[in-house]
Amino acid sequence: MKNDFLDEITETPVTVTHNIEFKGDIGPLFAALAKAQHDIGKVPKDRKNPQFKTKDNPEGYAHAHIDGILSVAIPELSKQDLYFGQHPTRTPNGDAMVVTVIGFKNGATMISTSSSPLARTRGPQDLGSAFTYLRRYAAQGVLGLSCVDADDDGNEAQRQHNEDTAPHSKAVAAKAAKLEAVRERRAVDREAINRSDATQNVEAQYTPETHPIAVKMKRAKTIDELTSLTSEVQSKIEKGTDLYAHLRKLYAQTKKSILQREHGGNHA
Repeated sequence: MKNDFLDEITETPVTVTHNIEFKGDIGPLFAALAKAQHDIGKVPKDRKNPQFKTKDNPEGYAHAHIDGILSVAIPELSKQDLYFGQHPTRTPNGDAMVVTVIGFKNGATMISTSSSPLARTRGPQDLGSAFTYLRRYAAQGVLGLSCVDADDDGNEAQRQHNEDTAPHSKAVAAKAAKLEAVRERRAVDREAINRSDATQNVEAQYTPETHPIAVKMKRAKTIDELTSLTSEVQSKIEKGTDLYAHLRKLYAQTKKSILQREHGGNHA
């Protein structure tokens, strides 16, 4: 019997709430799941949705049915000692909900809960269709599966090549370059902030009078020696601080003293 509601929700954007939790030693579980994912590969899209016909897909939009997904996935999961189970239920407010459990032989579990207001006000048959939709959604999500057209037969590689060489690839590359430039700028900004924080931590150890640059200025014997310290002030000391003001004043005083000493007190 044709179920218009299932066709309606198969590819229609719907609101789905998804939560996931882990229990036990999940390291071995993930290792086993990764092996199973590799062996599962890609799942064929074995169903057509007549509600979404297009010029390219006159029979409707293709998708993978939950039965097809599980028939491919469960044998590979079992080989890795992984249990897969899905349990339909309802939330307190009547939403359809599916609890998906993946368990490993060491007792570790991954529990995914997916719910949606689909069929909240509809009959039992529509509720069953909502459960089917959520089971497919959750299975593909927690197992990390991708689907391909059932009649693809290896043409995907050629399609991918065509996409990579399409005109829009230049725009994609340009966008990627911009993103990389933003990342680089942010990295430089973070480095500058870290360097500033480190400098401030060092500066906090001194008073303006005991700061190393202030000590060097007081000991300067020549104008050249004193002038060489100005670049150090500009690069290391933040303008507007008490230390910066103190060093400027000390520079002027020391310069005056050196000139007076070198010229016998003739220069003010």
